[in-house]
Amino acid sequence: MAEDAAAMEKALVRAGWELVDVLGALGSGQSQRLFERRWAAERDRAADELTPLKAGPSIPDGIHKLYRSPANWTRFRRTIDFVRPGDRLFEVGIGRGYLAGIFLRDGKVGAYHGIDLVPENVTATRQTLEHNGLADRAEVHEGNLYDLTREQVAEFGADLVVCCEVIEHVPDPEAALKTLAAALPEEADLLISVPLLGRLENVWGHVALFDAQRIKAMVEGAGLTTHLVDVVDNTWVFVLASRRPGPNDRAMAAAAALADPWVDVPADPELPRALRPLDLHMASPSRWNRRLAHAEVRPDDGTLLCSFTGEDRSDGPGQYGGAAIPVTEPLGIRLELALDEIDDVEVFYVDAYAESKRVARWKWEPGTRRPRSNPATFVLRKGRKGLHFVPLHVDDLASADTFEVFARIKPGATVQFRITRASLLTNAAS
Repeated sequence: MAEDAAAMEKALVRAGWELVDVLGALGSGQSQRLFERRWAAERDRAADELTPLKAGPSIPDGIHKLYRSPANWTRFRRTIDFVRPGDRLFEVGIGRGYLAGIFLRDGKVGAYHGIDLVPENVTATRQTLEHNGLADRAEVHEGNLYDLTREQVAEFGADLVVCCEVIEHVPDPEAALKTLAAALPEEADLLISVPLLGRLENVWGHVALFDAQRIKAMVEGAGLTTHLVDVVDNTWVFVLASRRPGPNDRAMAAAAALADPWVDVPADPELPRALRPLDLHMASPSRWNRRLAHAEVRPDDGTLLCSFTGEDRSDGPGQYGGAAIPVTEPLGIRLELALDEIDDVEVFYVDAYAESKRVARWKWEPGTRRPRSNPATFVLRKGRKGLHFVPLHVDDLASADTFEVFARIKPGATVQFRITRASLLTNAAS
């Protein structure tokens, strides 16, 4: 069982570093959109489960408003997941004591010891804890992270050392983490947090930036074992580490405490879940077949042959040729095209029509980019950009009854392509 737990912890840590790396590479906006369910679930949990402390004179209105922002509120709530009732908690960098109050009130820690380099923060923290009736289990002092010793932490009997939103403020985070690691008792855990790369870089008090590789190297360089890595509200990286090998019960409990973003999430009706072959014998000439000297659209040895010659004239509107494929309840189409003679194709289009109304259009200019294979497969649906066919607009695709596959050709030119296979993307039963 211990070996299974250790293997599970290693897998969770690997997944955590990968998440940090991916979110950093994606950037804030893309990460917010793609992982919206995750962030929303944690914000909802924080809003439901955490109540504000009494602000008091030690926390000005502006700072209290900042603490109560959805992002920070989610960070406070997530931090509690790393605390166990009865813990003796040592915090480095206490600010104005708001997180200390949450540790004492909601985390139900047995005792709290906090240090901060700024004397005003020490005074404010005492006032915050007294104002909320939490000072009886707490002591706070002025202290420098770089002066921290194992004797000092061990004398307090710390089970957990917390240093959240601190080391991005110091010029040498590696040295700061090594100091924390050296001061960490053998049986204690260390929780640190730093801003994710690409986040909070406009904060002037921050002087260090962190990607996954740097954080991982910092932890390992300090001689610590990572037990859990998490990203909170698309903004902060949390790392739980210790001087001991895994598995770590605190890490497992914190991992299990995350809100499930998939609870009661309905299926997206616009996402297809089946691919149904289309009968190419049902195809017909496209409504776009115009100004052609020759047009041929017919089944040919299991494929649909599309062969066209344009009028021998260079003036006037464009010359088009293609095929129409009837569909029912489409959410997209998969096409395999044999590109026999397309050097004189200016543009390929795929349109979706609901009777006479065009509800979607994709465009591909083969002179700009050709697929590596021939025949080539193209998948066209809402939300998919593709490398060749670019969506110009995709509206009520499910209402379409026909897909038109056609080309605009150079005047007087002859082109030929074949639709070798086609499948409907749908949610409808076959």
